[in-house]
Amino acid sequence: MRVRKRRIIENAFQHLYQNTCRGVLLFYNDMDRLVYYTAFAAMARKYHAQVLAISLMYDHTHSSVRLQEPSRMGDFVRDYTSVYAMEFNRDIGRHGPLFRCAYGNAPKIGAKKIRTNVSYIDNNAVEKMLFEKAEQDRWNAIAFLDSSHPFSEKIVRSHASRKLLRSIKRVEAFFKANAYLSYRILRDLFDGLKKNEAEQLIDFIIYTYLPIDKEERSLLYGNYQTMLTAINSNTGSEYDIKEDFDNEPHTIYREILKVCQHSSFADNPKAMLVLPKAEKIRIANILQQRTGATYYQLKKFLDL
Repeated sequence: MRVRKRRIIENAFQHLYQNTCRGVLLFYNDMDRLVYYTAFAAMARKYHAQVLAISLMYDHTHSSVRLQEPSRMGDFVRDYTSVYAMEFNRDIGRHGPLFRCAYGNAPKIGAKKIRTNVSYIDNNAVEKMLFEKAEQDRWNAIAFLDSSHPFSEKIVRSHASRKLLRSIKRVEAFFKANAYLSYRILRDLFDGLKKNEAEQLIDFIIYTYLPIDKEERSLLYGNYQTMLTAINSNTGSEYDIKEDFDNEPHTIYREILKVCQHSSFADNPKAMLVLPKAEKIRIANILQQRTGATYYQLKKFLDL
């Protein structure tokens, strides 16, 4: 079988695209996203990566990355994906690969092509009808280029609870050590926090670990408002990477997860992946009746 040779070009930003084996979902809640996000950010620091954009969708991820040593791109991708797959599997007693062996990549050279690609990545959630504007997506992190707390109240340390302060200090220590946040650590960090405090901590983690190179982004767009205008007026395009075709809005996964909030799997919906097939089919029938999800969508959600 002919193996496609990767195009690794010096000084080019690479658009990286990743999907899972059998199209299973990657992220079932914010804790999943925090594990992946902090692992990605830690490896970006380890490999001295310049990151222009990142997007964490339910079933795939995008990023725009340039390494000082382009030949190590495969090592970079392997390290953060293997960390997340290990954590994901260990958290629910799952075995086997999570990501497809091959990741998609396409070099982007020149400011116009880079801006078009960045807009495409930033607008992924908009294209899937999860949000109206790119900056409303917490998990492309662009709102954090302008604020340390775009989705929560500002943390006032002199008025914060002891529990929140303890969690903040631990996050700072893990970041200083360039360590990602595992499920075990995250559960301890969030245990006992009020809902508004949990939202504050999520924002604090995203901002603290923010991998996006602010200076490099400013070279593309200038100020923040100019960037938003450009991104929201042009959703970008990508013809160099072969993505799985999925024309359906991702709002259905949000609806499915809302139903799951009233089940025994509320705290960890991905635990359904390791249920016996007969039980998965029973759950799929319930979810189909309550949400109208297609078999294809439920297959991805439950790994049927």
